[in-house]
Amino acid sequence: LRSQTAGLGMRETINYALNFVQSIPYDTLLQRTTANGAGFATPPGLLAMNKGDCDTKSVALAAILKNLFPRLRMMIVYVPGHAFVGFNMPPQKGDRTLQIGGSTFVLAEPAGPGIFAMGKIAPDSEKLLQQNSYSYREIL
Repeated sequence: LRSQTAGLGMRETINYALNFVQSIPYDTLLQRTTANGAGFATPPGLLAMNKGDCDTKSVALAAILKNLFPRLRMMIVYVPGHAFVGFNMPPQKGDRTLQIGGSTFVLAEPAGPGIFAMGKIAPDSEKLLQQNSYSYREIL
């Protein structure tokens, strides 16, 4: 990804990586043949199986971007039954953000359910955020 995004800004690079992860087919990973039924695969496992669920895809995207931007603060945001990512960076007009600890995080949906650019989230995710039904973990 580094060579394919050379010369792009941070936001464009994040969108490129986001689109890559979104293109990996969604799977709940609950079958014995996928991740031993654990419901989670490591980033290399996601790439090897070419399938993953929302938390697997969120962790993979964060791992990719932590390698490209080691100082970028990131959060995994959890809503009931779903996970997505937030990036501590200046938002653009229309971006969906979360304020966490005085910092602004621009949100992104690595698993979909559709193809969303950075700053856009699924309607179900939006509804749960508006109900304050979320938690988060910083990626260190």
